[in-house]
Amino acid sequence: MNMFDKTMAIFYILLYIVPFSVLRYYPFLDKLRLPLKNVVTIYTTLITLETGFFVYIIGNRSINNMELQIYRISWVIVFAIYSFSVINERFFKQFFFYLIVTIYGSFVSGTAHFIEAHFFQAFAAKHPYTVSTAAMLIQIIFTFPLMLTLIKKYFKRFADSVETDIWRFIWLIPFMFYGIGFIFTANLSSVGNWRYITVRYMACAGAFTICYVLIKTLKHLGENAVLQEKVNFINQQLLLQKRQYEVLTSNIEETRKVRHDLRHHLLIVRNYLEEDNKIELLKYLEEQRKVLPVDIEETICENTAVNVLACYYIGLAKEKGVQTDFKISIGTDIGILDSDLSIIFGNCLENALEACEKVKSSDALIRVRAGIKMGDLVIVIGNNFDGQILYDNKEFRSIKRNGDRGIGISSIQALSEKYGGKANFEVIKENFFKVSIVLIIPK
Repeated sequence: MNMFDKTMAIFYILLYIVPFSVLRYYPFLDKLRLPLKNVVTIYTTLITLETGFFVYIIGNRSINNMELQIYRISWVIVFAIYSFSVINERFFKQFFFYLIVTIYGSFVSGTAHFIEAHFFQAFAAKHPYTVSTAAMLIQIIFTFPLMLTLIKKYFKRFADSVETDIWRFIWLIPFMFYGIGFIFTANLSSVGNWRYITVRYMACAGAFTICYVLIKTLKHLGENAVLQEKVNFINQQLLLQKRQYEVLTSNIEETRKVRHDLRHHLLIVRNYLEEDNKIELLKYLEEQRKVLPVDIEETICENTAVNVLACYYIGLAKEKGVQTDFKISIGTDIGILDSDLSIIFGNCLENALEACEKVKSSDALIRVRAGIKMGDLVIVIGNNFDGQILYDNKEFRSIKRNGDRGIGISSIQALSEKYGGKANFEVIKENFFKVSIVLIIPK
């Protein structure tokens, strides 16, 4: 084999591995167990070894199609094991993306081999890998940007927003289509047959079409769930406002009654003072103190929606013996929808109160700090908890939802992204949970 053919063989191996590996790793760049630089270094070493062995083998002896297939599959397994090892994500989620990329790879390589065997068989016998390499390169130039956009715009967003057991089953869709394509095109002697390329195309088109439709359907279901949650929080907000107004009305009436009777109380106090009867005076004053209405938190902040929720949960916390420390400075019409603020504060405070109820201590505390800093709305909510928490793949999971990502957490993160901000969840000192949220206020 001359230098030109060896060069084509090297390009063939690189095109067979590198572009598809980029698609394989792209959705999980933030989930790597090792620094990206180290991952790339090890990956480059593996490619160099594969390419070197391949050139050595074909340069020293002839290799038939079956041996070539075994060689390629062996290295595919090596690269697969490596990728599953360095990516810190659920196996079935990874496997779904792996199969999607594999199907795309089989589409590109299958087309290249078909063109070579069907149209350039004689030329390929003299210069192996030349036609297939050129065909793969042309396909990758035109289809790779589309594939990258598809993974980035649909598959990755879907993967980031869905954290349920669906990954245990959804991988079966691309797996079955790939299996069908593999079974009907495993005979390499038929690579130049139209039946070969038709089966490959149909398997690829079927897999991508069904996965796309499924993802769109699940996306709409997720959006409907978020909308329903917003409706629930709006209804809850209305109920909270009604309750607060009832309490305020009751206290106003009680206050009016006390003011009406104030003259009588003053006469009695004056009588005790004139008689110098301090004991009866103190007794009387203590009795009146007990019947006075309890102070309520009427104005935690100027924003009505946040104020109602804050007052409501402060009242619930007092009933349950949980301490509160609220300092909120949020005005009206700050550029963030009240319904969105209700979802954020409602989810955080509800979770905080539920966590504090499980703490077997009178020191359970909910601390809230919120206000405008450097033009952004910063919300920090912390609370004690009993130390039991689910943490998987760098994310906190819901105990109520059997380890899946909680709807509340997802809603908070989605709203943070909606306003160009970020939500961070962390544990401090093993028994204190803190949520930090930054929302960029629209100018």
